[in-house]
Amino acid sequence: MPDRILVLASRALVAPMFVINGAATFRHPDHPVSMASDFLDRWAGRLGLPLQDWTALVRANAVLHVVAGACLAAGWHRREAALTLAASLLPTTLAAHSFWTVGGPSRREEQIAFLANTAAMGALLSIAASES
Repeated sequence: MPDRILVLASRALVAPMFVINGAATFRHPDHPVSMASDFLDRWAGRLGLPLQDWTALVRANAVLHVVAGACLAAGWHRREAALTLAASLLPTTLAAHSFWTVGGPSRREEQIAFLANTAAMGALLSIAASES
């Protein structure tokens, strides 16, 4: 029973990050698009992505975060929701928080955001791996 309580607490602590940030990104995609556009421009050709409308891609990712975050919070397809969020967080983190390309004081801020996202990925993978 204590393991189940820890998993419930983990879901309750992690899920709001995706629901709240996903909803905000969907409503106001301009800043996330500007943060990710260099990364997306660089990788689109290499990966054969036909998209050039990064706003649509950022909004689609935001919807994915809201839906999977809500599923995670509710415990509905918990494992699939956690794995989906972890998988989508990897390119999101690389695109938006590439601290190694930034100089000055913002480098530290981006590094902290990068590490926070990787910590969230770790939490999601733990939730997905749990049996509770």
